[in-house]
Amino acid sequence: NKSKHCKEKNIRLIHIFEDEWRDRKIQVKNFLKSILNVNNQKINARDCLISEIDKELAKSFIEINHIQSAHSILVAFGLFYQNELVGVITGDLHHRQNTQADVLVLSRLCFKEGCNVRGGSSKLFKLLYNYAKDNKYSKIVSWSDNRISEGRVYEKMGFKLDLEYPPDYSYIKGSQRFSKQSLKKTEDEKLINKTERELRKEQ
Repeated sequence: NKSKHCKEKNIRLIHIFEDEWRDRKIQVKNFLKSILNVNNQKINARDCLISEIDKELAKSFIEINHIQSAHSILVAFGLFYQNELVGVITGDLHHRQNTQADVLVLSRLCFKEGCNVRGGSSKLFKLLYNYAKDNKYSKIVSWSDNRISEGRVYEKMGFKLDLEYPPDYSYIKGSQRFSKQSLKKTEDEKLINKTERELRKEQ
């Protein structure tokens, strides 16, 4: 509700979790600098080369430069400026493979700390789009977190908004935050007559 009220007044509200500021402060600052357009290096995507890259190289780059840590990767593409990796996009399988096997997920997109690549997102996405087309995927989907993103980069790449979910929840244990997806009921727990909330409270 606070975000919606701010948006009505043309104020961009960004929510950062305590653990993100504690554990990934460099990545958070990098993200904020990009939003404020105060990066000290500005280059054009047309001056860069793009190619498929090794998954481990992509994971390492994402860990250094993305607020969220690296996720599983099916395919990754990199943007290089003067032989230096400055941008990465990754694609992954949909988590509902039994019903969405022909859907490719745009999982991560990020750029080097302090670097603004004009047209970089579109250039990287073009490779992912061609990969999806060549491998007979019916569509590409992604998720945008409203607490930190306005989703504009998706609009520039040609995505359309399909659904807006209500606010999500997390679990906290000590000083660590867990996503609900990581603590959903296991197959064994489904046999127990208890809710997910009850099971997690016991933990």
